Amino acid sequence: MIEETHIILGMLSGFVAMILMAGFIVAFILMYQRRQIMQEKQLSEVQREYQKSLLETALESEETERRRMAGELHDDIGVMLSLTKMSVNQLSQRVQTLSEEKEMVENIRKLLDETMVNVRRISKALVPSTLEQFGLEAAIEDLVSKHAHNPLPKITFREPHKPLPRQTPKTELALFRIVQELVNNAIKHAQASLITIELYTTGGKIRLVVQDNGKGFDAESVRGSRKAGLGLRNIESRLSVINGSTRYSHLNPGTKIEIEVPLVTLEEKES
Repeated sequence: MIEETHIILGMLSGFVAMILMAGFIVAFILMYQRRQIMQEKQLSEVQREYQKSLLETALESEETERRRMAGELHDDIGVMLSLTKMSVNQLSQRVQTLSEEKEMVENIRKLLDETMVNVRRISKALVPSTLEQFGLEAAIEDLVSKHAHNPLPKITFREPHKPLPRQTPKTELALFRIVQELVNNAIKHAQASLITIELYTTGGKIRLVVQDNGKGFDAESVRGSRKAGLGLRNIESRLSVINGSTRYSHLNPGTKIEIEVPLVTLEEKES
């Protein structure tokens, strides 16, 4: 009887030990899997941050190159054109009595004036000085005013009810470049005759809405095109750097693009 009791107790002890061992193994496996998931999550986050850093560096390099080109246009080509115009003016004084030569000189002077205007325009487009000095609203107003002399397309800008607080240069520049890209796409590809730009803040976010009455497009199919989808990929790359999002809606006719980015004032960023 005593031996049977010992046997039963031994079996129970072995059974309990097996259960404990199994529980330990299960717990170890669960902890290992959890650690693996956390490590994969951390690795994915590091990769996202690295890709974001690469994109930010690429965009900064692009803007640096734009500034270099704008400086060369203004300082080198602009000065050369001014000197050339001075020479043409001197030549014009010497051919006052020669009608054919005078007309030719006047035509050259007009071409120089147009070229100088275009150089200044391109230089300003490369580096939006209005954006740096006065902010996003003023820069969009300036962009719209440059199209005002054209009958079509008609571009309107609905300003926010209250002034938009200044954002970081990175955010303002990204949003301005996106507006440029969307307006150019609406004119060049969608052949729109009416473009509306709206900018306002809501729920701690900046909302930028660009709507047109053009031919419209399918965002997914355009993304798949190497050439046609470049503009959309540029927009999404800029938004990824500033933690923004975008949504495309089909209208009849036209397209509506809604963009949201976190509203972070310069004071909050510095603190």
